[in-house]
Amino acid sequence: MDAQPAETEPLWNYKTDGWAYSVAISSDGKYIVAGSWDGAVYLFSRDGGNPLWKYETGEHVLSVAITPDGQYVTAGNRQGKVYLFRRESSAPVMKYATNGPAQAVAISSDGQYVSVGTFDGHTYLFKRDSGNALWWYNDDWQIFSVAISPDGRYVVAGGGPYGQGGFVHLFDQTQWPDTLVWTYGIDSVSSVAISYNSSLAYSYIVAGSRGNAVYLLGPHAKELIWRYQTSGSVFSVAISSDGKLIAAESGEPGAQYTTYMFDGGSGNPLWSHSTDSDPGAADLASVALSSDGQYLAVGGHDSRVYFFSRNSGMPLWSYKTDGILYSVAVSSDGQYVVGGSGGGTVYFFAKDPTTGPTLPIAPIGVLAVAAVSVCLLWVRRKRVRVNGDVPFFSVCSNCGHRNSKRNRFCSACGQSLRDKTIVYS
Repeated sequence: MDAQPAETEPLWNYKTDGWAYSVAISSDGKYIVAGSWDGAVYLFSRDGGNPLWKYETGEHVLSVAITPDGQYVTAGNRQGKVYLFRRESSAPVMKYATNGPAQAVAISSDGQYVSVGTFDGHTYLFKRDSGNALWWYNDDWQIFSVAISPDGRYVVAGGGPYGQGGFVHLFDQTQWPDTLVWTYGIDSVSSVAISYNSSLAYSYIVAGSRGNAVYLLGPHAKELIWRYQTSGSVFSVAISSDGKLIAAESGEPGAQYTTYMFDGGSGNPLWSHSTDSDPGAADLASVALSSDGQYLAVGGHDSRVYFFSRNSGMPLWSYKTDGILYSVAVSSDGQYVVGGSGGGTVYFFAKDPTTGPTLPIAPIGVLAVAAVSVCLLWVRRKRVRVNGDVPFFSVCSNCGHRNSKRNRFCSACGQSLRDKTIVYS
């Protein structure tokens, strides 16, 4: 197992009443959506840990997605219901009942199109203003993952039974009624992602297989560019916007899990990083890449969130959560990371490790002003010693919760800890 990285602390976290099963984040990191097994969809602002709104669906939420600008949110639940929301309100602007659990959703950049994959083998495409499916396609086996091009023209779906054949489908909505362009046979596809350039049609498609392999397909036909054999089932894949970098997470419960960063052109790993899974860990993991591929977030098997740069297989930081990480997401510029845990908690992180405030070295002429500022801070934050040996922590003035000194927001209620805390030492 590789060496443990530096620890960080979340900017905030929020506890739901069920597994925080799926999370997504807007391009600039301002808005975060989470779906929980308590049946609710939550929308957060990065500035605080309290939901902007919450919508009860009545059944486990399995998948969520958000547009790059944060204007639209979509979600699917175990009853097969699909929802579309505007950011301003928890009232759905679209609601549709599919034929099976809606375990995968994706949304176009402008929020006009929503693709859905269901447990009973259906792939759907919805248009925002119609309220009905533009088309659907039925397979004999469940769909585990869907992806959509930014303009909504292309939909990719992956699924199939383990050890008995699986598939990647490519659909083109402009070819209706014959929207299925091609199918590529791959053993039990667990995850798909698309890199799209309108001048190159649908560009590249990456797929992860429970048959222990990562595949790169495209760009203009049913074409295998490369295949990489992994040491275990591949649970999650991601691709940069230009297709030059690909990430994947592979492993088996009770054994090691490996994170890969691939060169998209050659299929050779640029690096890999291995960790041991927790006893009884579920066979899942999640990876997310920033748009340019410079940063990678990983979560899953060992209850940790890891954050990497493209240049090194040593994580920049990690954080131990309260349960298996079902889902992670990263903002387009890599500045923010969100994770959802089996303990029911949504975690929000900054790119740079949060290790407490650091004081810059000031010029001599500024020291007098700095001294006054420190005195004012001392008045505002009373320091008390409790039993003589308790580490620093902060008490929220809103709810009384004790937080790590590194927290910027209260982990219980989301209140800012900047001014209104008592710091103990």
